[in-house]
Amino acid sequence: IAGTSGFEAVCGGKNALYFGQTFYQSLPGVFMWKDKPSLESVLSFKNDFDTLKKEFESLSYYYGEGVLDQYYAIADKKFSESENQKNVTYLVEKLIGHYTD
Repeated sequence: IAGTSGFEAVCGGKNALYFGQTFYQSLPGVFMWKDKPSLESVLSFKNDFDTLKKEFESLSYYYGEGVLDQYYAIADKKFSESENQKNVTYLVEKLIGHYTD
């Protein structure tokens, strides 16, 4: 409903309609069901790749390193459990610090 298939669609030049919350909802070409977009507006929206790239780079500024899903860890041949624990701990501490300021 708000998973990676919508993100993959937008990256592939298609528009996406999502239900709920998702990390990529601010990207151009992503429409929220709750906003009741018309079918015509979703289908006719043409994304500019350069604009999409710029928006994604802006969004990815907030990303960090770390894996929370074991399936991603399995797929990474260079995965280090101890390094991942450090990275995820750092991100959680950073988020807690950010939200308590």
